[in-house]
Amino acid sequence: SAKGEVTPQAVELLEKTGQDAGRQQQLLASVAETISANPEGEMALFDVFFELHHKGRDHRTQQLALLSAVAIFKDLVPGYRIREPSKKDLEVRLTKEVQQLQRSEVAILQTYRRLLPMLEAAMKKEPTVYAGALAALVRVACDFNYRQRLLSTAIKATNSSFQAVRRTMADGLREVLETDQRLDASKELVITIGRIAQAMAGKYRGSTIPEDTRLSNELLKVLLHIPIGKAEKAELTTFQDNLQNVDEDTLKGVAESSISQGVDKLKKSEAELLYEVFVVYLRILRQRHLHGKDLMSSVLTGLARWGQHVNLELLLEIINELRKTVEESIGQANELVALQGLNCALTLLSGPSQALVTDATWLAHSMTGALSLALPSLYSAYSESAEWPPPHCFHLKERRLHVSENELAFCLDTESVPVLVLKCLQAALSCPQAFGKASDAAIAGLVEHLFLLA
Repeated sequence: SAKGEVTPQAVELLEKTGQDAGRQQQLLASVAETISANPEGEMALFDVFFELHHKGRDHRTQQLALLSAVAIFKDLVPGYRIREPSKKDLEVRLTKEVQQLQRSEVAILQTYRRLLPMLEAAMKKEPTVYAGALAALVRVACDFNYRQRLLSTAIKATNSSFQAVRRTMADGLREVLETDQRLDASKELVITIGRIAQAMAGKYRGSTIPEDTRLSNELLKVLLHIPIGKAEKAELTTFQDNLQNVDEDTLKGVAESSISQGVDKLKKSEAELLYEVFVVYLRILRQRHLHGKDLMSSVLTGLARWGQHVNLELLLEIINELRKTVEESIGQANELVALQGLNCALTLLSGPSQALVTDATWLAHSMTGALSLALPSLYSAYSESAEWPPPHCFHLKERRLHVSENELAFCLDTESVPVLVLKCLQAALSCPQAFGKASDAAIAGLVEHLFLLA
C-alpha cells in the first residue's frame, strides 16, 4: 500500500474486530497464517500488523503486532538485495513469471521500508521486549537492502544498558559473522564499531566515557568471531573434483558456494577486514583511559589471535602500546589485563616478527610483576567470572548436561587468570626476546614466583 494508506482488505478485517483486544490478537494469528501460506499474494495484509501496532486496543496487542510482523517477515527475506525496476525496466516486455517475481520482490522491499523504522522506534522505547525480534532480523537480513542501517541499529542495541538486550544482540551479531560467506557484512560491522568508538573518543576527549554510553564488552567479544580463514579453507577445497560421483547434499553445497567469492577476492576481503579490526583495536588501546577496563581483555585477545597478520610497522606501534598497557595495569593491580597484554606481546614476538628490532627488556620485569598479582586469582579456573557457568558453555540435551568445548575454551582464554598464567609461561619460553635473552637475575625472579604460585 502507499505510505500512510491501509489496503481495503486490511481495513475490512480490522473493522470486524472492533476494539476488542482478544479479537485483535486472534486476527494477528489468523493473518500470520494467511501470509505464511501465500506470501506472494497476501503481502498487503502486513497493514494489519502495522495498524494494530499503532492503534491496538491495549499495549500487549501493540507489542504482539510488531513481533508477529517480524516473525513472519524474517522467513520471507531473500539472501540478496532487491533492485527496484526503473522506467526503462518497466518498458521491457517480460514473461508473466518474471513480472510476478518482480512484483513480489518490490512488495517485500516496500514492507521492509515500513517495518525497519517501526522496529527501530520500538527498540528505543522497549528494548527488552523487541531485542529478540531485532536479533532474529539481523540473522537473516544482512545480505538484504539497508544492511548498514540494520547493523547500526543492532550495534547500538548491543551497547544497551540492559544486560539481557546486550547478550541477545551479541548472539545475533556473532551468528552473522560466523555465517558471512562474502565478508561484506563483517567488514560493515567492524567499520560501524570503529565509527562509534571514534565518535565517543571525540565527544569525551580528556575524560572517561560514562558507563551507560561506552562500548560494551559484549560488542567487543563479537569481533573475536570474525571469520578469518575462509580464504585458506576455500583454497584447500576443490569443488570441481569428481562432482559426477558425489551425493545430492554435496552438490547442493557446491551450488551454494558458487555465490561466494573466489579465493583471491576472499583473501583481499580478509586483509581489508583485518585492517579495519586492527584500526578499532589500536584506537581503543591508545584511548584505554576513556573506555572501561573490561574492553581491554577482548581487545588484547583479538590482537594476540590475529596479530601475526599485521605488517611490521603497525606491529611496532602495537608493541609500544602493549608495554604502556601492561605497565599501567600492573600499577593498578589489574592482573587480568596485565597477563592479557603480556600474552599478546609474547605471542606477537614469537612468530614471524622475531626479527623485529625493538626494546623487549620490559617483558621479563613485567612478567614477574604480573605473576605476583595473579596469586589471589588462582583459586578457580574461572576466577574473573561474575557468574558460573558462563553463557553458552553448557546446555541440557535429553536430560543430560553437554559442554560446548569451543565456547568453554573461548571463555577461559578471555577471562581465566590461571589459563592466562599458563599461556604466558608457554609464550615466554618460546619467545627469544623474552626470557631467551633475559639475565640470570630475571630468570631467577621468574622461578621464584613460579614456586610461590605452585
